[in-house]
Amino acid sequence: MSHFPTWVLLGALSLVSMGASAGGSMENRLMEQLTQFNGGCPPRECIDVQFVVHRAPMCINGPNVNANTYSHSMVRKFPTDGGAPPLAGGSSTLVRAGDGVSFDIITTGLTPWWPYTIWWVAFNPDNPCVGSTSGQDCTCTGADLRPGLDSVFWAAGATADRLGTATFAGHTDYGVMPDGEDQVVIDGPGIVKGAEIHFVVRSHGRRIVPPKKH
Repeated sequence: MSHFPTWVLLGALSLVSMGASAGGSMENRLMEQLTQFNGGCPPRECIDVQFVVHRAPMCINGPNVNANTYSHSMVRKFPTDGGAPPLAGGSSTLVRAGDGVSFDIITTGLTPWWPYTIWWVAFNPDNPCVGSTSGQDCTCTGADLRPGLDSVFWAAGATADRLGTATFAGHTDYGVMPDGEDQVVIDGPGIVKGAEIHFVVRSHGRRIVPPKKH
Protein backbone atom coordinates (compact mmCIF):
# COMPACT_ATOMS: atom_id res chain seq x y z
CA MET A 1 0.00 0.00 0.00
CA SER A 2 1.41 3.38 -0.98
CA HIS A 3 2.50 5.77 1.75
CA PHE A 4 2.20 9.48 0.96
CA PRO A 5 3.51 12.46 2.89
CA THR A 6 1.62 14.01 5.76
CA TRP A 7 1.96 17.73 5.18
CA VAL A 8 -0.04 18.94 8.16
CA LEU A 9 3.12 20.45 9.65
CA LEU A 10 3.83 22.56 6.55
CA GLY A 11 0.65 24.58 7.02
CA ALA A 12 1.77 25.44 10.54
CA LEU A 13 5.20 26.74 9.59
CA SER A 14 4.68 30.48 9.26
CA LEU A 15 3.13 30.49 5.79
CA VAL A 16 -0.10 31.92 7.15
CA SER A 17 0.03 35.54 6.01
CA MET A 18 2.73 35.31 3.32
CA GLY A 19 3.56 38.98 3.80
CA ALA A 20 6.95 39.29 2.13
CA SER A 21 9.72 41.39 3.63
CA ALA A 22 12.06 43.66 1.72
CA GLY A 23 15.44 42.60 0.45
CA GLY A 24 16.82 39.21 -0.53
CA SER A 25 19.29 38.20 -3.20
CA MET A 26 16.44 36.87 -5.35
CA GLU A 27 15.08 40.46 -5.57
CA ASN A 28 12.33 39.48 -3.19
CA ARG A 29 10.59 37.47 -5.87
CA LEU A 30 7.85 36.45 -3.49
CA MET A 31 6.79 40.08 -3.07
CA GLU A 32 6.88 40.55 -6.84
CA GLN A 33 4.78 37.47 -7.42
CA LEU A 34 2.13 38.42 -4.88
CA THR A 35 1.92 41.91 -6.36
CA GLN A 36 1.69 40.56 -9.89
CA PHE A 37 -0.98 38.02 -9.01
CA ASN A 38 -2.91 40.34 -6.67
CA GLY A 39 -2.84 37.41 -4.26
CA GLY A 40 -4.61 37.63 -0.97
CA CYS A 41 -4.38 35.13 1.83
CA PRO A 42 -7.44 35.44 4.07
CA PRO A 43 -7.70 33.16 7.11
CA ARG A 44 -8.66 29.57 6.21
CA GLU A 45 -7.93 30.19 2.53
CA CYS A 46 -4.12 30.12 2.49
CA ILE A 47 -3.75 26.36 2.56
CA ASP A 48 -1.74 23.54 1.01
CA VAL A 49 -3.91 21.84 -1.57
CA GLN A 50 -1.76 19.52 -3.70
CA PHE A 51 1.62 17.78 -3.68
CA VAL A 52 4.08 15.89 -5.89
CA VAL A 53 6.69 13.28 -4.92
CA HIS A 54 9.87 12.60 -6.91
CA ARG A 55 11.81 9.71 -5.45
CA ALA A 56 15.54 9.87 -4.80
CA PRO A 57 17.87 8.90 -7.69
CA MET A 58 19.02 5.80 -5.79
CA CYS A 59 15.46 4.54 -6.12
CA ILE A 60 15.66 5.06 -9.88
CA ASN A 61 19.31 4.60 -10.88
CA GLY A 62 20.67 2.67 -7.92
CA PRO A 63 23.89 4.04 -6.39
CA ASN A 64 24.72 6.39 -9.30
CA VAL A 65 23.26 9.55 -7.76
CA ASN A 66 25.38 11.79 -10.02
CA ALA A 67 23.73 10.59 -13.22
CA ASN A 68 21.45 13.01 -15.03
CA THR A 69 17.90 11.80 -14.49
CA TYR A 70 14.43 12.59 -15.72
CA SER A 71 11.55 11.54 -13.52
CA HIS A 72 7.83 11.88 -13.97
CA SER A 73 5.20 11.91 -11.25
CA MET A 74 1.51 12.51 -10.68
CA VAL A 75 0.08 15.54 -8.91
CA ARG A 76 -2.06 14.52 -5.94
CA LYS A 77 -4.57 16.19 -3.66
CA PHE A 78 -3.80 16.47 0.00
CA PRO A 79 -5.60 13.59 1.67
CA THR A 80 -8.85 14.46 3.34
CA ASP A 81 -10.12 10.95 3.97
CA GLY A 82 -6.92 8.91 4.20
CA GLY A 83 -6.39 8.81 0.44
CA ALA A 84 -4.26 10.87 -1.94
CA PRO A 85 -5.85 10.50 -5.36
CA PRO A 86 -3.93 11.59 -8.47
CA LEU A 87 -5.44 14.47 -10.41
CA ALA A 88 -6.64 13.81 -13.92
CA GLY A 89 -4.61 15.99 -16.27
CA GLY A 90 -1.90 16.76 -13.69
CA SER A 91 1.73 15.77 -14.17
CA SER A 92 5.24 16.71 -13.10
CA THR A 93 8.66 16.33 -14.72
CA LEU A 94 11.89 16.74 -12.74
CA VAL A 95 15.30 17.01 -14.43
CA ARG A 96 18.45 16.52 -12.36
CA ALA A 97 21.55 17.83 -14.14
CA GLY A 98 25.13 18.57 -13.20
CA ASP A 99 24.45 22.08 -11.86
CA GLY A 100 21.02 21.75 -10.34
CA VAL A 101 17.40 20.68 -10.68
CA SER A 102 14.61 21.91 -12.97
CA PHE A 103 10.90 21.14 -12.94
CA ASP A 104 7.70 21.56 -14.91
CA ILE A 105 4.34 20.94 -13.30
CA ILE A 106 0.87 21.24 -14.78
CA THR A 107 -2.05 20.81 -12.41
CA THR A 108 -5.82 20.93 -12.46
CA GLY A 109 -8.63 21.17 -9.95
CA LEU A 110 -7.66 24.62 -8.67
CA THR A 111 -10.02 27.52 -8.07
CA PRO A 112 -10.22 29.64 -11.24
CA TRP A 113 -8.31 32.95 -11.09
CA TRP A 114 -6.85 32.30 -7.63
CA PRO A 115 -3.08 32.73 -7.16
CA TYR A 116 -0.95 29.76 -6.10
CA THR A 117 2.67 29.23 -5.12
CA ILE A 118 4.72 26.07 -5.26
CA TRP A 119 7.44 25.06 -2.78
CA TRP A 120 10.53 22.85 -3.00
CA VAL A 121 10.74 20.22 -0.26
CA ALA A 122 14.17 18.52 -0.19
CA PHE A 123 14.96 15.45 1.90
CA ASN A 124 18.71 15.31 1.55
CA PRO A 125 20.49 11.99 1.01
CA ASP A 126 21.82 11.56 4.55
CA ASN A 127 18.24 11.52 5.84
CA PRO A 128 17.50 7.90 6.85
CA CYS A 129 14.18 8.04 4.97
CA VAL A 130 15.83 8.65 1.58
CA GLY A 131 16.07 5.44 -0.37
CA SER A 132 14.34 3.45 2.34
CA THR A 133 12.36 0.54 1.00
CA SER A 134 10.84 -0.42 4.33
CA GLY A 135 7.42 0.62 3.07
CA GLN A 136 8.15 -0.59 -0.47
CA ASP A 137 7.61 2.95 -1.69
CA CYS A 138 10.99 4.62 -1.26
CA THR A 139 9.28 7.79 -0.05
CA CYS A 140 9.83 10.23 2.82
CA THR A 141 7.00 11.99 4.66
CA GLY A 142 6.58 15.39 6.28
CA ALA A 143 7.41 13.85 9.64
CA ASP A 144 10.93 13.07 8.35
CA LEU A 145 11.90 16.74 7.76
CA ARG A 146 14.89 17.89 9.85
CA PRO A 147 15.36 21.68 10.20
CA GLY A 148 18.92 22.66 9.30
CA LEU A 149 19.49 19.44 7.37
CA ASP A 150 16.56 19.33 4.95
CA SER A 151 14.98 22.32 3.21
CA VAL A 152 11.57 23.77 2.28
CA PHE A 153 11.60 26.94 0.17
CA TRP A 154 9.74 28.90 -2.49
CA ALA A 155 9.94 27.69 -6.09
CA ALA A 156 7.45 29.52 -8.32
CA GLY A 157 3.96 30.95 -8.62
CA ALA A 158 1.05 31.04 -11.05
CA THR A 159 -2.59 32.05 -11.29
CA ALA A 160 -5.12 29.37 -12.18
CA ASP A 161 -6.95 29.95 -15.45
CA ARG A 162 -10.72 29.89 -15.94
CA LEU A 163 -10.66 26.08 -15.96
CA GLY A 164 -8.69 25.81 -12.73
CA THR A 165 -5.47 24.77 -14.49
CA ALA A 166 -2.01 26.17 -13.73
CA THR A 167 1.52 25.55 -14.96
CA PHE A 168 4.63 26.01 -12.82
CA ALA A 169 8.28 25.85 -13.86
CA GLY A 170 11.59 26.61 -12.18
CA HIS A 171 15.21 25.75 -11.52
CA THR A 172 17.55 25.83 -8.56
CA ASP A 173 21.26 25.17 -8.36
CA TYR A 174 22.49 22.65 -5.83
CA GLY A 175 23.23 24.10 -2.42
CA VAL A 176 21.40 27.42 -2.98
CA MET A 177 18.72 28.89 -0.70
CA PRO A 178 16.79 32.15 -1.16
CA ASP A 179 17.52 34.97 1.30
CA GLY A 180 14.03 36.37 1.80
CA GLU A 181 12.62 35.18 5.12
CA ASP A 182 9.18 34.63 3.60
CA GLN A 183 10.72 32.43 0.91
CA VAL A 184 11.97 29.83 3.39
CA VAL A 185 9.85 27.55 5.56
CA ILE A 186 12.61 25.18 6.73
CA ASP A 187 16.16 26.52 6.40
CA GLY A 188 18.84 24.09 5.34
CA PRO A 189 21.48 23.43 2.69
CA GLY A 190 19.09 23.66 -0.25
CA ILE A 191 18.95 20.68 -2.57
CA VAL A 192 21.85 18.25 -2.40
CA LYS A 193 22.61 15.70 -5.13
CA GLY A 194 20.70 12.54 -4.40
CA ALA A 195 17.83 14.25 -2.55
CA GLU A 196 14.25 13.09 -2.61
CA ILE A 197 12.23 16.07 -3.83
CA HIS A 198 8.60 16.89 -3.17
CA PHE A 199 6.57 19.91 -4.24
CA VAL A 200 3.69 21.47 -2.34
CA VAL A 201 1.08 23.67 -4.04
CA ARG A 202 -0.27 26.41 -1.76
CA SER A 203 -3.43 28.43 -2.36
CA HIS A 204 -3.31 32.17 -1.65
CA GLY A 205 -7.05 32.68 -1.60
CA ARG A 206 -9.01 35.14 -3.67
CA ARG A 207 -7.26 37.77 -5.70
CA ILE A 208 -7.12 41.23 -4.23
CA VAL A 209 -8.71 43.49 -6.83
CA PRO A 210 -7.30 47.01 -6.71
CA PRO A 211 -9.96 49.75 -6.39
CA LYS A 212 -10.77 51.65 -9.56
CA LYS A 213 -9.18 55.05 -9.95
CA HIS A 214 -11.59 57.92 -10.51
